[in-house]
Amino acid sequence: VVAGRRALFLLRRNRTAILEAREDPNDRRRGAPTRIAPGEYDASVHSVLQALGQAHQSRSEDRPAALATGESLRLAWVMALSNDGGPGGEAESDSVLRVCRALKRLGKGHLLANRHAAAQSCLVPALELLRSGAETSRTVDCASVLGSLGFLHLRLRRYAESAGFLRECLRLYGECGVAEGDRETEKVRSWLETATSREGAAGPAGGGGATPPALLEIPTIVFGEEG
Repeated sequence: VVAGRRALFLLRRNRTAILEAREDPNDRRRGAPTRIAPGEYDASVHSVLQALGQAHQSRSEDRPAALATGESLRLAWVMALSNDGGPGGEAESDSVLRVCRALKRLGKGHLLANRHAAAQSCLVPALELLRSGAETSRTVDCASVLGSLGFLHLRLRRYAESAGFLRECLRLYGECGVAEGDRETEKVRSWLETATSREGAAGPAGGGGATPPALLEIPTIVFGEEG
């Protein structure tokens, strides 16, 4: 956390210097300038914010985690909306994935803090964005969001909905090459067993039935940049 805050401070403090022309040590021509693009700078800040959010969540520090993940989401949207897809720009799918990963991280924080409505308001748009493209709809990212929604509905005792999301999560993990015996798939499979075993016990509104497990770990495979 301390290292992340220091990195963020230095990035922001030296923003002008970072974006200005500087000498490229790999260029044999003396004084040959190179430039760090604003998009590259923003991507660095976004990565640090995401890492900070993850670190604070792992320490159960809800408020600083929410601040870091919320700011990373804002920056992800700014980068996505400013991307015109022209020469030197990133692919649209990369912009979508960055936004979805930020939504997923923020939703996970809300879920850990039992803010279920807020978690759903992050996870549902993330799933809709991922499913809006043929490429992003078949990714581990999409499977992870499905798993988180399944976990959310399990916590809310909506067992039928939970089972649906979790089955789709496992199917997509399989398509993406995640092994059946992988720790992540085993974890999701255990949630699915819980949901299906309690599906008949829930009332029409999702209430009643046995209390779900007090602590279930949220998907950790998630995205490559989250570690």
